[in-house]
Amino acid sequence: MRADRRARGPGPGGRAAAGELRAARGGAAGGRLSAGRLFFAVVPPEQARRDLDAALAPLRDAPGAPRWSRPGRWHLTLLFLGQVPHPVVPDLVAAAGPAVADAPAMTLRLAGGGRFGSARRPQVAWAGVDGDVGPLSELAVRLTAGARGLGLPVEDRPFRPHLTLGRWRPGRPTEG
Repeated sequence: MRADRRARGPGPGGRAAAGELRAARGGAAGGRLSAGRLFFAVVPPEQARRDLDAALAPLRDAPGAPRWSRPGRWHLTLLFLGQVPHPVVPDLVAAAGPAVADAPAMTLRLAGGGRFGSARRPQVAWAGVDGDVGPLSELAVRLTAGARGLGLPVEDRPFRPHLTLGRWRPGRPTEG
């Protein structure tokens, strides 16, 4: 998977299309910008999502499995902002422009996986990311700085690149 500043067509040798960087509203990565729950994300190429979906197929009905997200919703969140007042959105987009423009093309791979939360009370099933994670993390830091510069509250925790695949219902122990 390649993360770039824009969607790209097939690369040399007809390789899969690149991932896209989007500012997204609500739960879906993509769409027009407006007030609401906003986040910046890298969307993996469709082929990478299809391959991962096929690899997860044997786990979908396993006892204690999470509620799996649809592959079309899978994305790597770079910055989650939550509710953003409508008048701030244009300034947020403007602040993100230079942060994204400074990002080099990146090659990323889905690698490994796990869960957030304890074995008894898991919360999130995830796939890890490998490759050019340093530049990806730097992009997340620049987006965070831009949002802070506008006075938006952002979480103060380290960036851990991952693809959320599913969630367990709160308070329900896993069976597996």
